[in-house]
Amino acid sequence: PAALSNYVVQAWLINVQRTDLALAANLILNLSNAALCISFGYVLDYGIVGVATATAVSNYLAFTFGIIQISRVSQQLPWLESGRRPSWWPSINWPLVFQSQRLLKLASLNGNVVLRSICMMTIVTDFTSLSVRLGSSALAGNNLLMQLQMMISFAADGFANAGEALIGEAI
Repeated sequence: PAALSNYVVQAWLINVQRTDLALAANLILNLSNAALCISFGYVLDYGIVGVATATAVSNYLAFTFGIIQISRVSQQLPWLESGRRPSWWPSINWPLVFQSQRLLKLASLNGNVVLRSICMMTIVTDFTSLSVRLGSSALAGNNLLMQLQMMISFAADGFANAGEALIGEAI
């Protein structure tokens, strides 16, 4: 559950243009995972159970950090209004969130991203399927090429996420 929740936290932080906090959450996740996996799996000799426990603990650490950051950052967002609730519990100004003109503009932008993602998944699936037919050596070589392609794709996704956040703020 924490691993999936971390994706939600990452997306929320990126969409409110706090990529520095998303990076910090990723660093906490990965560095604590590496340190705990070595500690539990190798030093304490717990084996695979220790590594699994370390991964779970790391995910919960990153999730806790993310939730703390979300509660802190959410107090500064323009569509939240103060009310009779505790200061850490946001109250959403729904008419400001659901302005039809702005939602239509945002939906038109996201349609392009969905189309791009479908094209990328189709290419990856077809490339792997064709590589299997050529044998294990070709499959291994093409897997290396796919890893390079995925790195390029992730770089493009970074620009897409930044563009979505900036355009969403401008709309």
